[in-house]
Amino acid sequence: MVKKYIENEVENKNEESGITPLIGKNITVFCCRFFYYGQLIEEGENYIKLRNPHIVYRTGNHAEDTFERVESMEVETWNIMKQSIESFGVLKSKPKTELQ
Repeated sequence: MVKKYIENEVENKNEESGITPLIGKNITVFCCRFFYYGQLIEEGENYIKLRNPHIVYRTGNHAEDTFERVESMEVETWNIMKQSIESFGVLKSKPKTELQ
């Protein structure tokens, strides 16, 4: 089963849990080797897809508005295998380019 982000879709938080309610939001994904940041646009059975993906090399203080060291991957989308995800969620911190 594949779940995709649709711009005008209404969220029903009572129906789904896990990463699914975050579709359409900018999230940070902590994996075993790298951290990723981008808009979650799709969830497949074994993967998630981020739009405008970034690699976060150093988060810095989580209370700050920007990550300490982050770089765009310079691609439109990127897939991450679910088996490598340790945690995920919405942080206050974002890449500096997103704040401009």
